[in-house]
Amino acid sequence: MVSAPGSRVEALLEGQLLTREIDRGTFIERAANLGLPAPAIGDAADKFMAIAANQAARRATLRSSYDYIVIGSGASGSVVARRLAENQDAQVLLLEAGGGDLKPGILITETWFFNQGGEFDWNFAAERSPSVNNRSITQAMVQEARRLGVALHLDCGVERVLASGSNADGSARVTGLLLADGREITATRIAANINPKLLFTRLIEGSLLPEDFRSRIQRFRCESATFRMNVALSELPQFNGMPGSGAHLGAGIIIAPSLDFMDRAYLSARAEGTSRSPIVEMLIPSTIDDSLAPPGAHVASLFCQHFRYELPDGRRWQDERDAAAERIIDTVNAHAPNFRRSILGRLVLSPLDLEERFGLLGGDIFHGALGLDQLWAARPLLGFGDYRTPLRRLYMCGSGTHPGGGVTAVPGLNAAREILKDHRSGSI
Repeated sequence: MVSAPGSRVEALLEGQLLTREIDRGTFIERAANLGLPAPAIGDAADKFMAIAANQAARRATLRSSYDYIVIGSGASGSVVARRLAENQDAQVLLLEAGGGDLKPGILITETWFFNQGGEFDWNFAAERSPSVNNRSITQAMVQEARRLGVALHLDCGVERVLASGSNADGSARVTGLLLADGREITATRIAANINPKLLFTRLIEGSLLPEDFRSRIQRFRCESATFRMNVALSELPQFNGMPGSGAHLGAGIIIAPSLDFMDRAYLSARAEGTSRSPIVEMLIPSTIDDSLAPPGAHVASLFCQHFRYELPDGRRWQDERDAAAERIIDTVNAHAPNFRRSILGRLVLSPLDLEERFGLLGGDIFHGALGLDQLWAARPLLGFGDYRTPLRRLYMCGSGTHPGGGVTAVPGLNAAREILKDHRSGSI
C-alpha cells in the first residue's frame, strides 16, 4: 500500500526527527525513494531543516547548573519536575536520554512509513500534534512543566552520576551529572526515574555506596517475562468471534481463551523459556488516533507472555527472536485469520531487546519484579522505601519504587512530596 504524497512526506519527516546526522541532501534522497513529487520534497526538506535547527537550539540552551535534575521522563518524571517547579522558585531540568543505557521512553511516539517498493521502516518521533490519547497526557504534562519554567532536554545520554564526600562517614552526596557527550551539569538534588538497579550498578561509583546496599541492590530481581511486537497492518484484524469493525477493536483485546490455555503458556515457558502458545494482548491505537497510520492502514502493539530473559540450554535471543515472533503471529492468526497476510512490517522486541534499547534490565517493564519481597516499604529495598537513597540529595521516583509499575504517576507524586519536605526542612 502507498499513501498519498502529503501523508508520506509527513511520515518521512516525523520518522527523521530524532536522526540528527541526516542532512538536507540525505533527506531529499530518502523522500525521492518514496516517489514524491519534487515540490513536495523541497517543502518537506525545508520543514525538516527548520525543526532540526530548532532542536539544536534547544540543546544549546542546556545550562551548566540546576537546582534539580530529573533523570528520565515518563509520567512520574514529569510529575516530579512539575511539582518541584510549582512549589518553589527553582531551576529544574527534565532530562531524557536517547543513547547509552537510557533510551527515549513514554514521551516518544512510534511512527512508521514505507516506500513504493513496500520496504518498511519504524522510527521514533519526539514531536507531533497531540491527539486525545495516552500520548497527549504526557505531552500535556510536559507543556505544563515548561510553563512553570522546567527545562526539558531529549537525547542526553547519562554517563555517570557525580558525587562528592565519602561513604565511610556518610557525607557522600550528589553534585551533578556527566553526560555521554562529556558535558557536566551540576545540581543541588537529582531524582532518577529509572530502574534502581540500573542507577546504582551502572551510573554510580560503587565505592560511594555502603557495601551492604551494593550487595542487596545486586540481588534486586528484574524480569517480567514479556515480549513486545509492533506491527503495521494493511487492514484491521477480522476476529472469528466478532468479525467486522466495531468498538471492540478500540479496546484491549486479550487472546487467552481459558485458564488452561494460560496455564499451558506459563508451564511451557518455565520448561522451555518461551511459551508455545503465548498469551497475547493486542491494542490497535490507530482506531482511536488516525494520525498514526495512512488512510485504511493501522498499527497495533502486541504485549505477549511468557518469555524468559535467560533462555535455557545456552540458547540466545539473537537466534530465537524471529521464531518467537512467528508463534505470536500464529496465535493471533488462529483467532483472526487475516492477521498474518495484513502485516506490512513489524518491530520485534524480545526481553533482551527491551534491555538493550530501553534500559529495562532483564526486559522488566516495571523496573523490578513485583514480588511480595519487592513491594511497599521493600521497594526497591527495605530501609529505602521512602524514595531516598544512600547518597544524600539523590532520590528515586520511578516504577522501581512504591507502588510499582503502571502509568499512575504515583511514585513521582510521592517522591516530589519527600523532596520538597527535605528542601523545606533543610534536613538533607
